[in-house]
Amino acid sequence: SSVSFRAATFDNQLWSLDRDGDYYQRQSDLIRMAAAAPPGKRRVARLNLARFYLAREMSAEAMGVLNVAYADDADDVSGNVLKSVASIMLGRPKDAIEDLSRPQVGNQLDASIWRAIAYAQQGKWPEAHKLFRNVETAAAKLPLELQRMALLAALRAADEVRDFSQAERLVALLDGIGVPPDQQPEFNVLVGR
Repeated sequence: SSVSFRAATFDNQLWSLDRDGDYYQRQSDLIRMAAAAPPGKRRVARLNLARFYLAREMSAEAMGVLNVAYADDADDVSGNVLKSVASIMLGRPKDAIEDLSRPQVGNQLDASIWRAIAYAQQGKWPEAHKLFRNVETAAAKLPLELQRMALLAALRAADEVRDFSQAERLVALLDGIGVPPDQQPEFNVLVGR
């Protein structure tokens, strides 16, 4: 199976392999590839390792790998988006906004979704809601866990700004993809609101 980093930062096939494959074997392979990669390919190998850690919900480890990968170059779009996702998962929305505010990032690689989630984590509901306007289409390309994260944040933003028609659409989407037991209480509260 290929472990090359693809333009779609969260390729569903690679995400599934990272999330569901044998943890120790996959981690060992990715670390070995990162260590053995020639200088020109080292960053790609490190991005693969960081994505693996994100898929396993190990955002601190992902951030450590990304900090090393981008110690000398903070202009890479993929790296900035991955760092922002790791920051969001670590509850550091200001760091995520900083990475996503770099001019080269723009709205590439679903950056607007991550920007919206970061605003939602800061309680900036109008800004988040505005960015979540087309979340259904954009989130559909993400792995299921990340779709849920985006849709729940969008639902909360819609509730907070009292856009109940948007909230109803998001509830229907979340019902369709399913909400895992650990997110069910949050979902129920939002539906109740």
